[in-house]
Amino acid sequence: MSELLNEYSEIQRRMQLMAGPEAALENEPLPPDGKYQTRTVTLRQLTDEVASRLSRSLQSRSAADLPLLFCSWGKCRVGSTALTNLFGIAGIPALYQPVKTMARHRLLGGEPQIWVPPQASEHPHIFSKEMAGPYLVAETIFNPLNMMIAAGYPAQKLHLLVLDRDPLASLASWIARWSDRVPRARLIEHFALSSLQIRRMRSYARANGIAVTHYVYEASRRPIEAIEALFRRLGISRHFHPGVVRDWNERGALASKQSGISFPEEPPIYVVPGLHSSETQYSYKSRDTGNLSEADRRLVSELALPQLYHESVAACIRDLGFDPALSAEMFGPEAFAAAPE
Repeated sequence: MSELLNEYSEIQRRMQLMAGPEAALENEPLPPDGKYQTRTVTLRQLTDEVASRLSRSLQSRSAADLPLLFCSWGKCRVGSTALTNLFGIAGIPALYQPVKTMARHRLLGGEPQIWVPPQASEHPHIFSKEMAGPYLVAETIFNPLNMMIAAGYPAQKLHLLVLDRDPLASLASWIARWSDRVPRARLIEHFALSSLQIRRMRSYARANGIAVTHYVYEASRRPIEAIEALFRRLGISRHFHPGVVRDWNERGALASKQSGISFPEEPPIYVVPGLHSSETQYSYKSRDTGNLSEADRRLVSELALPQLYHESVAACIRDLGFDPALSAEMFGPEAFAAAPE
């Protein structure tokens, strides 16, 4: 192990836990930071607490009565809020971290508002974003799918949408958005753990019979083709038309009531003014990585986060059926060659 990685002993320790038996990770006490978390919990305890509350809205519901939930998950700052808005504009109820918000209330010892999924007869499909990070270790390793299933949501009514983005661009965005709220070294640790969680999420979904689709932010360099392919993959092509990508108008104010997103009430400490931008359409935005140090870049490399990203790119190309020419425009000329059969 390099000297650089030795400086991040917490990453190493948790990497070992993540690679070991599930019980070891689930039963380790997660101490409070006094700001975003005020009580010691284990991941198992947090999962049980959220599931027990969510189950109150599910206990009288049959599987046929529940909509198919497209649960998008990835590390924060991968374009998830804009994608959530797009689904809302397309006419699919789009939710902002309903499960994670319940967990945040419990981390502070509060009682969350219980999320009640709509009737499948009214909305056969719904969409949520449930992102990993950034403030606490608990947020990097929580599993919203596990919480949903433990609450009684049937696995066949869940579809995991794995989101990803170039790791250097994502990390630069984390630092730009949150380094004034979380010490930089801790924020980088949480970024690393959130990134490494991707394999655990995919493994959990597949072990429980949950469908998995990959979508990588850089596909939005060709947004019409990317979203049309994504909707086709998810079986919701009837909701697609170019306007869901191009014509956002006032609904492009992502944090506003005019957007296509339903926001639960978060604990006040988690509210970040200006976190979400206003957009006129769904499109790719490049990210300046000049705020990353050479040590930051080496850490990303030594943790093999670029390799994880390339796995996501290959899976996205496979899942959405992009041809070589389109893949090259989205991800670079080497992308299609790396895609698995």
